[in-house]
Amino acid sequence: QTIDERSNGTHDWSNTGVIALGDFNIKADSAEYEETLMSNQGWIDYFQDELGQTYATDNSLANYPEDCGRIDYIFGVERYGTSHRFLPLKAVSRSIRKEPVGEESSDHYALLLDLLPA
Repeated sequence: QTIDERSNGTHDWSNTGVIALGDFNIKADSAEYEETLMSNQGWIDYFQDELGQTYATDNSLANYPEDCGRIDYIFGVERYGTSHRFLPLKAVSRSIRKEPVGEESSDHYALLLDLLPA
């Protein structure tokens, strides 16, 4: 298909897995989390039941005055609007790497996730 065909909605995205991830700096149990992130119907938060921080409070790169909880996310995106459907993905393993690896390169822990087509 040409780029023009893809841009006008005729491209079939159903075999394409899509994820959105990063440091959103939004606390997981906040109204902002519900309104901003979870209002995207079709998004799955793969770490939704994970408790605790996704960053190091005692890291030399950042100073956190209080426990903000989970602020880093990996989402599976199954649809976007009414016209885009993507390949559903399921998590087969997940973890948060909390041990330091070499010198500090970030104030956040690594979120590790293995995905397969659902």
